Amino acid sequence: MNKELRNVANVNNKTDEPIIKLNSEKGVVFSPYDGASYAHHAFISFFKGKFYACFSCGFKNEDDCGQSVMLSTSLDGLSWSKPTAIVTPSAFNEPKAVLTASGFYSDGEVLSLYFGYFKYAKIGDDGYRLAVDAHHTDTQLFVLRTRDGITWEKPIGLNLPVVANHPPQLTSSGRLIISGSIVFPYTDNKNGVDGWKMPGIYGNAFMGGKVFDDSESIHLVTKANGFDCNLICEGSFFESNGVIRMLLRSNSNYMWISESYDNGENWTRPQKTDFTNANAKFHFGKIEKNKFYCINNASLTGDRYPLNLHLSLDGINFNKTYILRDEHYDMQFSGLFKGGCYAYPHSIIHDGYLYVIYSMKKERIEVTKLSLDELK
Repeated sequence: MNKELRNVANVNNKTDEPIIKLNSEKGVVFSPYDGASYAHHAFISFFKGKFYACFSCGFKNEDDCGQSVMLSTSLDGLSWSKPTAIVTPSAFNEPKAVLTASGFYSDGEVLSLYFGYFKYAKIGDDGYRLAVDAHHTDTQLFVLRTRDGITWEKPIGLNLPVVANHPPQLTSSGRLIISGSIVFPYTDNKNGVDGWKMPGIYGNAFMGGKVFDDSESIHLVTKANGFDCNLICEGSFFESNGVIRMLLRSNSNYMWISESYDNGENWTRPQKTDFTNANAKFHFGKIEKNKFYCINNASLTGDRYPLNLHLSLDGINFNKTYILRDEHYDMQFSGLFKGGCYAYPHSIIHDGYLYVIYSMKKERIEVTKLSLDELK
């Protein structure tokens, strides 16, 4: 992390234009049922003629012992196959481990599915997680690979102590960067498996000890670096005119930002932006060379409601705001740390359409399909 203060871009969503509801279609990937009523961390990809969706799935509570990663496929992005477990903690002979879906990356020939892994140092007498997040152990990032979408290789460890927020994403140079929370790994190996390095915004928070990035370490890094916000975490980046802009959740009303001017090798100290965000994860993307978008929950009064889309023609001013979805949904099953109507969106562009996947109250997974003509 660069220690000097720099005038980073004040990325914002200020607008005087009316907020318009977009026309779109919706499909359901997963509906909760007793024994599998937690579903979250959803991602979408397209590979060799099919759409793929993955998400975390647990018995009842968020990130509880035994949480697995589910996989579903679709020909049109709206009608989805019955999800099945693509990997469970039993693959590691650790039934109390926690697996977290971290998304897809494809080089065109191989589809890679990433997932985080960790264990709790202490769990309850009932065999499940404690309400207070206990110390984590063995934080790791793994990848599953397939050439045909049917046969998957065994999990490969990446030697990265990271639970990724978004999967590897290509920069204009061909470098892959993972959006973590306080670590932003990169590699120049197109297979997305080898050669990872671990820069980030953690500074001296680990005092020379092992750096790791998960839902425990983000509290340590925020406090140790004196970031003037509740919590720095869950990055999503885009590249504009040679600058990589990593926007960050702050657990407050606004996103924060860190920038890299050397293709992800160093990052500026995070600073506050004027981009409203309702204490939630978000996803940035690019439609074309100078047309960027963000999917988030911009309203500061709702429960991660509604789901918004913002457009920018300069990578700074996202001054066109739309409502993507605003239907209400009632939670079907109770659970620890569940809630938030439209949560943790991820998106792709394919064949003239934008596909956005998200969870509803952390138990139902949906996909919204939107024609890019709606955004002209």
